[in-house]
Amino acid sequence: MAYYKDEHGHFVELKDKNVDTGMGFERLCMVMQCIKGDIQKPIKEASVYETDLFAELMQFISTFVGEIKSQRIIADHFRAAFWLIEEGLVPTNEGRGYVLRRLIRRAYFQFIKSKKDEKVSMPQFLEIIFKAKDFLNGIYANKFTAKTSAIIIDEASKFSQTIETGK
Repeated sequence: MAYYKDEHGHFVELKDKNVDTGMGFERLCMVMQCIKGDIQKPIKEASVYETDLFAELMQFISTFVGEIKSQRIIADHFRAAFWLIEEGLVPTNEGRGYVLRRLIRRAYFQFIKSKKDEKVSMPQFLEIIFKAKDFLNGIYANKFTAKTSAIIIDEASKFSQTIETGK
């Protein structure tokens, strides 16, 4: 980044230029926690899912879902879905609402596909949703409301019915 755009639309060259690393919040946390020693792996081998942003949620999801890849998909998709809903989106059949619908449905599909116990069903999936809400609220200062979980639960329930009926 080399320029600042002022209120008149003119570009002014910055005294101090910088580079956007594309690192993002999660990767920055991972690097810092590796340096501090909270994550006992070299940075190249560490994962954002080992940071305190995800570790507790991942541990909880692992009680129901065996496959690590599925655990990561569920955690990450829920986090994205919670943020999108808080920004005012609802699941729909087009545009951004469709992206939200696909995030929720993929999380549910990964849960069904990789669950440890065949008897585990929607009630356990709901536990994961509530745990995700509580956990994310702890990190992001109570950003997520009960309405957020209700929208996710409604969409997951609709998808569950679709799977069961085959329609």
